Amino acid sequence: MILQYLKKKENDQKKKAQNIYLKIIKEVNNFSQKSIFPLKNEFNTSFELTVILFFIIFSINKKYKKNINQFLMDIFIDDLDFSFRNMGIGDMSIAKYVKKHVKKIYFRFNKLEKIFKKNNFVDFKMFISKISILESKEKDQEFCYYLYNYIKNNLKKSKLHERSKFLFIDPL
Repeated sequence: MILQYLKKKENDQKKKAQNIYLKIIKEVNNFSQKSIFPLKNEFNTSFELTVILFFIIFSINKKYKKNINQFLMDIFIDDLDFSFRNMGIGDMSIAKYVKKHVKKIYFRFNKLEKIFKKNNFVDFKMFISKISILESKEKDQEFCYYLYNYIKNNLKKSKLHERSKFLFIDPL
């Protein structure tokens, strides 16, 4: 009986989602530690970078693995909840904060999808400047170009390789 539970497809997809989430977190840390682009050291920066990487994964899995996307979103929401609790937000307000950030996620997905369908760097640059994740504006153009190519190259790569073995690639 227990063996049957462990072999369920749902459990396999949860494990894949957890592995993907760990890859995303690792990649966000890589971005944060790049010395050529001084990013703000705050919650919003890691949130925005995570959403951008989620966009890549959700775009890749859009047609093929909707369950994995749902499991990923569940993990991310649990992580948001945990982060807000660590920031000292009380139990009564947590749901409001999580709901607000989930709306932000889907709003950004929609915006990024439109930008990359049109292949529009100018809109992407405006998007990045609005979310304000760079410490200073002097490398804004370089960072936008880097991040734009990063997303584009990862979306292209996902079409060429097996989705389950997808790793983020650096365009430089």
